[in-house]
Amino acid sequence: MKGLFTKNIIVGFSTIELLIAFALLSVIMVGAVGSIMSAQYWFITAQISNEAINKSKIIIGNIQAVGTENFQQVSTITSEVSKDEGLLSDKSCIDGGQCYFVDKTVTDISSCAKEVTVSVSWKISERYPSSSVTTRSYLSNNNEILSAGGDCLVEALHNDWGEVLPQLGGQIILPPQQITGVDVLGEYMYVTSMQSPFLRIFKLSDNPDHAPVLVSSSSVQGIRINDIDVIRDYLTGRMYAYLMQHSSTSQLIVYDVTDSTSPEFLAEYPLLNVASAGSFPQGWRVVAYGNQLFVVTRETTGPELHIFSIMDPRLPLEITTAPINLNRTVNDMVIRDEIVNGLKRRFLYLAASSDLKEVGVYDVTDTVPVEIAAINLNGNADAVSIYLNGSILYVGRRNSTTPELYAFNSQKLIANELQVLATGEVGGEVLALTSTGRELVVGTGKNGSEFQIWNNDLQTWNSLVVNAGQLSSFSSPRIAPLGIDIGMNNMFVVSQSQTLSENISVLYTP
Repeated sequence: MKGLFTKNIIVGFSTIELLIAFALLSVIMVGAVGSIMSAQYWFITAQISNEAINKSKIIIGNIQAVGTENFQQVSTITSEVSKDEGLLSDKSCIDGGQCYFVDKTVTDISSCAKEVTVSVSWKISERYPSSSVTTRSYLSNNNEILSAGGDCLVEALHNDWGEVLPQLGGQIILPPQQITGVDVLGEYMYVTSMQSPFLRIFKLSDNPDHAPVLVSSSSVQGIRINDIDVIRDYLTGRMYAYLMQHSSTSQLIVYDVTDSTSPEFLAEYPLLNVASAGSFPQGWRVVAYGNQLFVVTRETTGPELHIFSIMDPRLPLEITTAPINLNRTVNDMVIRDEIVNGLKRRFLYLAASSDLKEVGVYDVTDTVPVEIAAINLNGNADAVSIYLNGSILYVGRRNSTTPELYAFNSQKLIANELQVLATGEVGGEVLALTSTGRELVVGTGKNGSEFQIWNNDLQTWNSLVVNAGQLSSFSSPRIAPLGIDIGMNNMFVVSQSQTLSENISVLYTP
């Protein structure tokens, strides 16, 4: 009985042991299988991830190749999603195999740079979430940088100007000077005015709390200056300033500003065929672009538009071979080289005071400019500012019962297709236009909201709802016409007044 009891205990214990052993084995097997499956998952994920990275590199490489041939052809794309069937390795997707999806975004920073973002996503099976890899790259247009004399944004401003309210950093308060022009190039700001000193040069800091520091000034000719454009000559490394002088006989003057502490006056030049006794023969606006200088007077007796060669930037030479009578006052202008039918051509875009031609487009490839397009905007308000970023041409007008902000496709305009892409009701005159590299900057005469950040997404604009496209604003009273410029990762805003103090302000986002 004792043995039987013992046997029964032994037999019973062996059965329990066996059950436990099977249970443990089952757990071990499940764990082992799970580990194997997990390892296989991560192995497959790593393979797919590497392939996705290669795909994004191929896509960016293709975009870069297009940009090398024609930079502006790399059009702005906002979140373009498509099945990537164009790549050879994705043929399996058509047969029910692994699929990849591509999300491409091309953002215009300026006419000199674009940001390309490519996201490639995939899903291994229903039980796992979607995965993706994102690659970001920058395209630069070296020819445009050279043509603009270095005065071109190649990287967007840091921080999100559309999400965070602009703040005031350093500021200079001046007695009334009637500031007329501002140009920021590198670490210097060049400011012109109606009163002496007519040219002032300030040193800038990348610390927004540091106000610009005056390093020199000049009143050599003793005449008011209406506008300025400063370039860097990459062949010699020297810096030149071209100024519009309020003179009826010597409208253009040139400074060498390589030594910012001692600007050197070089020469002054008359504009050909302008009647000195006529109405408004004085120099008004100037833009340097690609070894040429574009100069305008206000509406006058004789030609308003004049083109100079600056192959030797110290010695401008007027090259227009026929008078160009615009019959209107150009308040702002921008120039761009474009590839048309495989050939490079140069176009001039104008914002003007006019009843019929507030916006104009000229082909200035040759020495005789040819009018390509002219647009009569609704209402009687004059166009006063213009800005070109990528293929979008922005135009600002004086305060009106009709919208003050317009957007056009520049590629369409040079083909004489004059459709408006979008209009925005600002509620005040649009005195200045520029960009942070991601958002549109709008300088206005609207009290309390003179400095505005607008959405580049034209679908947010509305011609009936005031500031529908506005993201943020800041009060900067009495902004001067064309009185906003960008540099050192900050915005610089100048004010204009005949009787009140004037400011040079640094705006930034933390």
